[in-house]
Amino acid sequence: MGLCSNPASHPAFDRLLHILSEGADFQPENMAMTWEKSVSVRKAQRQHQLKPREINELVYAYKSGELVNDLAERFSIHRTTVIEHIRRSGIRFRSKTR
Repeated sequence: MGLCSNPASHPAFDRLLHILSEGADFQPENMAMTWEKSVSVRKAQRQHQLKPREINELVYAYKSGELVNDLAERFSIHRTTVIEHIRRSGIRFRSKTR
C-alpha cells in the first residue's frame, strides 16, 4: 500500500481540494511544500518491546489457557507478536475448537 492508497482520507488531498476550490493560482512549488507539511503530520508508531520477564509471563499465561487476543490486549502488543513469542518459546499451539 502506498502513502495515498485512499487519497480522499489524506490531509494533503484535503488541502489540494481547498486550494483548488478557492481558485488560487496553482504553483507546483507551493503544492510540494503543502505535501511535505501534510505528510509530516503522520503519527509515529509506538513500539512496545517486552522484557524477558514479560515474555515468560506471556508464555506461562498461554500455557495456562489464556487466549492470544486476551494476551495481546493485556501486554499491549499485536496478536501476531504474541504468536511469535509463543512460537520462539517452542510451545505447541492449542487446536482451535468450536
